[in-house]
Amino acid sequence: MKVSRFNPLFLAILYMLSLLFLYSIPLQKVEERRAFFALEKRITNILHIPAFGILFFLWFKAFKRLQISWRNCYLLAFTVSILYGVFLEIYQLLIPGRFSSFRDILFNLSGTAIAALIITWKR
Repeated sequence: MKVSRFNPLFLAILYMLSLLFLYSIPLQKVEERRAFFALEKRITNILHIPAFGILFFLWFKAFKRLQISWRNCYLLAFTVSILYGVFLEIYQLLIPGRFSSFRDILFNLSGTAIAALIITWKR
C-alpha cells in the first residue's frame, strides 16, 4: 500500500498561516495567560531563525515539486521567505500589543540564508 505524502505547497501555505496566527497574538495576552510560548524576548528572537529556515525549505520543496529548475526554486523560495518575513514585521505594527523591529527582519533573513546555504551544501 502506497502512503501518500502531503503536497509541499499545501504545507508551505499552512505553515505561513501558522506563523501569521502566532504573529497575531498580542504580547499582553500571552503574558496574562502565561502561555507555553511566552518566552523571553531573546529566545523568541532566536526562534525566528529556525522558523524562517523551515519556511524556506517548505517553499523550496513546493517549487521543486512543480518541476521548476533548481536555481529558480532556490530564488523563489528565498524571495517568498524574505518578503513574508518583512510582511509579518509590518503586520505586527497593526496589532495592539505587538512590536516590530529591524532586528527581527535580520533574524528572519538569517534563518532563510542558513537554510539556503544548507540546501546548497546538500546539493
